[in-house]
Amino acid sequence: MPSFFIIRGFTNALRHGEIMKDSITIDQFLELQDCRVEITGSAPDYAVFPLRATAWETLRCAEGRLCRQSRKLIGAHLQLVEAQLSADLTIPFTLTVPSYFLYVQLRGTARFYTEQGTLLTCPDRPYVSLCYYPPGDNAVLLEHGLHSFALIALEEEWFAGLGDHYPAFGPLTEARAKRAKACCRLAPILLNKMILDLLDEIRFTVIKGLQDSARVVQLLGKVIHHYHGGVVSAAAAAGRSSEALRMALDNYLEQHYMDERRCCIQQIKKSLGWTRHCSEQVARDSLGCTLRRYVVEFRISKSCALLLETTIKIADIAYQTGFSDQSHFTKSFKRSMGMQPSAYRKKNT
Repeated sequence: MPSFFIIRGFTNALRHGEIMKDSITIDQFLELQDCRVEITGSAPDYAVFPLRATAWETLRCAEGRLCRQSRKLIGAHLQLVEAQLSADLTIPFTLTVPSYFLYVQLRGTARFYTEQGTLLTCPDRPYVSLCYYPPGDNAVLLEHGLHSFALIALEEEWFAGLGDHYPAFGPLTEARAKRAKACCRLAPILLNKMILDLLDEIRFTVIKGLQDSARVVQLLGKVIHHYHGGVVSAAAAAGRSSEALRMALDNYLEQHYMDERRCCIQQIKKSLGWTRHCSEQVARDSLGCTLRRYVVEFRISKSCALLLETTIKIADIAYQTGFSDQSHFTKSFKRSMGMQPSAYRKKNT
């Protein structure tokens, strides 16, 4: 199984009796003003995703109650946060070193913001995502209601030497290698039964020694392995979807490219039933240019055929391919082909 490559470094560390330092200490994650902290052995009534045999740290503040459980593992630091809030609550946190995080939203909606106020996450359903954070100040906003999420800080060694086994992680490891100043977040994947079962095994494992810790590390490796598969599958599905949209566009233009009115951008989107998001998606993933530019290039390709295969006047070709006048056609043709239509015809016939 490819997840072997993720956990290899940690099993080797165990074999040699080495314990790696945490990439970040997130004990400071819940730094709130004017709150009272209690350490308890039992779960609060609003906590539904407990870590077995792990103490609870409960924080009471004006906005409600939060509880937290933490586990330090080999090369990872897991923190489970659950909250019951009567008002919105913003929690600041500061990272002092570049960090990888595996984030799992189990209930509610946690919105993560950068120091500049950029929103990083906002899915409204349970999901898992992998991200890179540079050093800096950040914040998480929890709205009124119930929330549960797990935040797992991962050592850089988790992703060392993965090579071709996990290609979707490339942007993440590149950002870390370059010590990028901006966050890099991979696509969120909705939680499925396989990942949820692995997370349950992690929660229910009682850690009494290195062997138990190694088991949890292996389970985390499997979670990351299945997450990668989800990212790849989602990207493939998006690509297929964009390709189908492009084919629908080509069919439409084949029928209407001569009609200026039918080929205005708003009319195209209306005829194909495309939303703004849909048109942006196909432009980004399949066309390689804006929708407007693609329409022009489609017409230019039709004009090239007429220039080479007929003796029709250039002014007539302009009108037959949907351009408003010869001047507009000539300017567009030169921009696309690097020469005027007359020069193109002379050179290629």
